[in-house]
Amino acid sequence: MTGESRPFAVLSDAEPVAHDLAGRYRAHLARVLASQTFANAPAQQRFLRFVVEEALAGRGESLKELVIAMSALDRGADYDPHADAAVRVVARRLRQKLHEYYESEGRDDTVRIILRAGSYRPTFEESLAATAAPSRAPDAGEPRTSPRPAAGTRGGLEAPVPRRLPVVVAIAVVVAAVGGGLWWLGATGEPRSHVVAVLPFEDATGDGGYAHVSFGVVEELITRLARTSGLRVVARTSAAQFGPRVDVREVARRLGATAVIEGSVRGDAGRLRITAQLIRAADGSHLWAQTYDRDASDLLGMQDEVARDVVAAVGAQLVGAVAAPASPRGRPAPAAVAAYWQGRYQRSLRTEEHRRRSLEYFEAAMAADPAFAPAHAAAGEVLATMAFHAEIPPAEGVARARALSRHALDLDEGVGQAHATLGWIAFFFDHDWPAAARGFRRALQLNPSDAGARQLYAQGLASQGRLEEAVNESEEAVRLDPLSYAASADLGVVLYLARRYDECLARTRQALDEHPAAVGLNGILGACAIAKGECAAGRAYVERFVERFGRVSFALARLGQADAGLGERDRARAAREEMEALASRGEAQFTHLAMLAAALGESDRALAALATAVERREADVVFLAVEPAFDPLRHDSRLAELVRRVQSPS
Repeated sequence: MTGESRPFAVLSDAEPVAHDLAGRYRAHLARVLASQTFANAPAQQRFLRFVVEEALAGRGESLKELVIAMSALDRGADYDPHADAAVRVVARRLRQKLHEYYESEGRDDTVRIILRAGSYRPTFEESLAATAAPSRAPDAGEPRTSPRPAAGTRGGLEAPVPRRLPVVVAIAVVVAAVGGGLWWLGATGEPRSHVVAVLPFEDATGDGGYAHVSFGVVEELITRLARTSGLRVVARTSAAQFGPRVDVREVARRLGATAVIEGSVRGDAGRLRITAQLIRAADGSHLWAQTYDRDASDLLGMQDEVARDVVAAVGAQLVGAVAAPASPRGRPAPAAVAAYWQGRYQRSLRTEEHRRRSLEYFEAAMAADPAFAPAHAAAGEVLATMAFHAEIPPAEGVARARALSRHALDLDEGVGQAHATLGWIAFFFDHDWPAAARGFRRALQLNPSDAGARQLYAQGLASQGRLEEAVNESEEAVRLDPLSYAASADLGVVLYLARRYDECLARTRQALDEHPAAVGLNGILGACAIAKGECAAGRAYVERFVERFGRVSFALARLGQADAGLGERDRARAAREEMEALASRGEAQFTHLAMLAAALGESDRALAALATAVERREADVVFLAVEPAFDPLRHDSRLAELVRRVQSPS
């Protein structure tokens, strides 16, 4: 063995570590936590301190997700790892931090803390010099034992077992060296679950008349697959960017998918034929395929059969698991099912006109079958969205959306969309974070792959100052929906609120490069650049936003902020006057007026505008506690009171 090889000191699962070893390991832990590498990583610090202390006390076997979430990450007893990825995300970042530390500041440390992928139980690694002769200093000219892995080793593990190691340690070295190869690891070293992408099913009829049926089959498959343990399902918005007969290897590269589901729908003379196939992404080989030919009037039965068979095939071929049972529901009227999927297809097109069309279809579905819960939930979501964008009177829209979503849950508590919509209403309209969190968490329990619900949950966490958790959830949403500019935009917003400006700029620029038509991303870039002090660049970004969306109050606030930062105070005041004119017509948020007043140093004017915004329960005021534009007011007790009112509404 070379002088650089380092066996592991393996902790007993049943007994505490000996006092002298525990003292040495605690001293090393303190050194790691005090390092520059960990200086701005409080969640990783708490996580590492907790798992090390538990392991030193002989409780390593108890280090499960729930225990860590409650003890190190301030989660409650209702923590659900399917809905909240915090433990896994923090663990992954902790492994990265440890690697970074031992490659830099801790390069010459004689002890190393190892947190293996797939486990939350730490082990400790020591150089041979430290364990064999701890009392002897190196002689002059004697090479110091390095803690870095030797060439040709796996993370410092060398294939030969040192002869003089205790038997338990020797066995552990061999098991670790051999067993390590059994993990299927992603690029980050995390145990990787299978990732499935459901591509759009081709409407083989040729006239587009069955597009809504194709859409419905895909949506049903995504919903069912999301309940399968050990499986991550790519969001529809990302998978839909690939057309039929795509090279599945390209899908694997861009989405990280291990398997792809594709198929087609063909209708003719009252008959419906659906084909579906499961394909291994690595080599394009077919794992399973089936064709279904039924009477077109039995659309729901056919969708159920296709979904059930595909989920069974995925479970058998990939993960060896079965999906959680589908939400119980009666057999809805065929006319209700047809109208519902027409509405869902129209809703996916994301324009105001298509939202209005989708609502008409959902109302038709409810009329055809008043007990069909998904139609009520879908109508509620559309109304909430239209109210948010002021496409309908907000108060009326929210009231209807709330009633429909609650009725959907009365009919079927397992409709995740209704929970998410109620969470959204509670957050943006009611400013009731506890109720919002309950809605988002329940939606994610029902569908852990729901990137949209996860994005909303992240924004809510950010509004409460739980910024690291918010970034974690946003990152998970991007992994679920990697080609969605909306997921990337929400991540940019959260990074901005967390004051991680360089990351915000880099990630949002990347998203804009990938989605040049997503001009709205310039608004995020502008706000971030201005907050960073790069006011000229920020103003340029906002001007690009204005070219597409006009001089709306958000844009005027950011332009005014930039001008104030550049010393162009007259121009900033002119922007304020323009905003006030918009406000007199009900076309501006007082939150935005307050941003500009704060930039101009007009504290009283800013706080008065914020008081109005809180009273009106404006959407953007939910971020009052963390919005960087209000940092000049943080010393004022009046702002603290307004934050309290937002976060604890009566």
